[in-house]
This record gives sequence, structure tokens and C-alpha cells, in this order.
Amino acid sequence: MQKTVTHLESEAESLAQEGTRAWAELYDLVVRQMRVPLVQGGSEVQLTIEEASGLLRHGHPSVRAELTGIWEHVWTKEAELYAYILNQLSGLRLALYRERGWDFILHEPLRQNRLSVLTLQAMWTAIEGSIAQLVPFLERRARLLCKKQLDWHDVWWPVGRMHRLISPQEALITLMEEAEASSPVLAAFAARAVHLPERFDTACTLSEMAAEIGQAFLQFLRQEESDSAMIKPMAGKTHAEGMMTAFLGQMLADLLANRAASQEERLAILEDKLQQTVHHLMTLHARFLFELRFYKQRKRAPVCAEALNELMLQAQKFAFGRALDRYYPYDWASDRGFYRPLEPFCHFPQTFRYLVGVWLYQQGMAGGPSFEERVIQFVRTEEPLTMEQRAARILTIDLTSSLFWKQAVDAALAGLNVCL
Repeated sequence: MQKTVTHLESEAESLAQEGTRAWAELYDLVVRQMRVPLVQGGSEVQLTIEEASGLLRHGHPSVRAELTGIWEHVWTKEAELYAYILNQLSGLRLALYRERGWDFILHEPLRQNRLSVLTLQAMWTAIEGSIAQLVPFLERRARLLCKKQLDWHDVWWPVGRMHRLISPQEALITLMEEAEASSPVLAAFAARAVHLPERFDTACTLSEMAAEIGQAFLQFLRQEESDSAMIKPMAGKTHAEGMMTAFLGQMLADLLANRAASQEERLAILEDKLQQTVHHLMTLHARFLFELRFYKQRKRAPVCAEALNELMLQAQKFAFGRALDRYYPYDWASDRGFYRPLEPFCHFPQTFRYLVGVWLYQQGMAGGPSFEERVIQFVRTEEPLTMEQRAARILTIDLTSSLFWKQAVDAALAGLNVCL
């Protein structure tokens, strides 16, 4: 029996998805087998990529400096293989798009995230306008590290002697005691969750703790039965989770900074907060620009590792306002986001969620409990609406407006002058 066109399309889509998964799994396999040689205690040890990545944020500058060169050398050796994997994965995706009649490369990621291209354009335009404000922050960090300009990996290194970690108990008690005036539902959640700290990880960075508590709070909002279900982690990175992580990251940073025992501790907290801003407004912007330009070239022919490096360097220089001395051309190889089989262009949704979450926090501080109700409705609603429709209906804002994104970016830059 002859197959219908619909059946053939379905089979083609299934084969393409299986193919992209296979290439993504190959990427993961190769990364797991990679080793980073490092001398520790007089003998050489072979670190996994995950272990070495953690040491890139080591508290001692000499450890970080030694590892940086080795890290880049390791990725350089495997660059051609990763270029081949990336070209194969993207080629399958482009072939599927051609069969569907999708000429616009952002069609699928925008549809997946229920966003319009007008929203995306307005967001990036506002971010590009903020580069000149972020460059002085990077220059200040360079001076504190006794450098003229930062290298790529310097951006994430703590400049002070203190690297502030936060425990679940401290975070929940802070929310319970300080958040009630503006966010009574959140404070009530913290009062209940503080008695179950074992459900959270141990002390971690502010952004990591905000992500954990954000997931737990969303589960708390959805649960209707036992307290044990209250903090069961949710799967996946949804818009709601990303927004709530940003919301709580801002809130915890401000509350803990006000409670800080010293000026050094306060600045360490604020710096962690601003590093998240740099990551979402600059690093993720560079990755988005790279991916956009890569797919434009990939439509014509496969792109070699050297050309991929050049595309990444151009994107990083633009996104960071040419404020760095050295960049990291192999970010396309070491960042797994480029190899996700079912989530093309996964970086711009992270920036979107972050800025909306920061804006919600700023508005919530002024709006009090009544605005918290709207925030909760906004992150809980599961109606089949676009994000623009949801924002207009619940928050009465226009996500395609440059004015909204200017406000969101300004909110993310709050505290910049204090650090400077």
C-alpha cells in the first residue's frame, strides 16, 4: 500500500530527530572521554571536562591561569571532530526545515518558545544599547586583577578575597523573614520549606540556589496534596523556571547584601548578581549571534573549525564591546547548548527569561502583594497563548515594545554603580 504524503512527512521528521539525537549523543560521548592533564601535588592528574570546568572558577589565580591554557589546548585538539558533529547535526536540521518549507532559521525556536520575532528583535536592540554601560564594569574588574583588559576566562573569576556561597537554610530563612511585605506567598513557602532543607543541595552560589528554590516554589504553587510533593523538582527548563530563578536571584542578592557583615561581603554578593547580567546580556548574546551566522553559512556548505573560530571571535568581540584582551574561539565546541538535538537556538530563551524575571522583581518591589498575585498567575498559566498574549493579558505589558526591554535591561544593570 502506497504511503500518503502525511505519513512520509512524519517518517522524515522522525528520522531527522533520531539523527540529531545520535549526533548529540556522540558529542556527549566524546566529551566524557576527554581528559585535561593538570599537575597537582607534584603529580599529574587527568581531570574530566566537568572537573576542569569547575576549577576554571578556582579561588587561587595561579590555578586558574595554569588551567586556562591547558583547557583551550584540549579543545583545540578535538576541534575538527566537533566541527564535523556540529555540521552534521545542523545539516539534518536544515534538511528537515527545507522539507517543511521553513526558510527562516528561527521559525522553530520561536514557535517552541511561543515568541514573535518582534519581541526577539526588541530585546536584542535594548541589550546592544547596554553594552557601553557594561564595559566600565569589565574595565573595573580588569584593574582589580591588575590587568589592562580582561581575558575571556577572567570575566567569571572573583576579584575579591571572598567568594560568597549560600546554604538552603540561610536562603529560606532570609526569604521567610524579609520577603513577607512584598511577597507573602513566597515567604509562606519559605516558612514551610525551611523545615525540609535536606531536599535541597548543600551550600552553592547565589544563582544556583535561586534556581533550586525557584523550582521548588513553582512546585509548591502547583501542588494540592501532601507537603512532600511540595518541593519535588520539576523537569526541564521552562519559561516559568527561568523567570522565577532570575526573580529569586535578584531578591536574594538584595536581601543578603543588606544583611552583609562587611562591605567586602556585600560587594561579593552584588558582583555575583552582576556576573549573571554579563552572562545573559553578553555571553549568551555572543552565542546567539554565532549560531545565527553559522546557520547562514551552513546553508551553503559545511563550515570548518577555523571558520567556526572566526565566527565565534566576531560574535564575542561585538557582544563584549571589544572590551576583552583575549577571547575564547572554541566556545562553539565546549558549550553543549549548540548540540541540543531538540532545542535549536537555546540561548536566547535564557536571556528572555532572565530579563523578564528581573523586571518582575523590580515591579514586585514597588507593587507589593497585589503584584505578586499577577506574577504567580503569569508563571502558572498553562493556556495555549503566546508569551506576548500572556504578558498583555496578565501584566498589561507589550513584549514587542522597545520601552519594556529598556526597563528590563535597566533593572538588570541596577547595582552597577555600587560595584564600580
